[in-house]
Amino acid sequence: MPRYKPVDRSPKFLPVVLADQLQPGAFEFTLDYLVDHELDLSRLDAKVNNDMQVLRLRSPYDA
Repeated sequence: MPRYKPVDRSPKFLPVVLADQLQPGAFEFTLDYLVDHELDLSRLDAKVNNDMQVLRLRSPYDA
């Protein structure tokens, strides 16, 4: 399983608290819920492949 970075819902350096901004019933709240709880991301997990290795960076100058 890929190692995703956890999402901090109360960042320290930004004045925006995501939990307060996402009001139930709003499109953004629904989208956040669907991505976190309902979508099957297993197809993306196979492409991430950063379980036991460091991600290789690609040069921005490569075409």
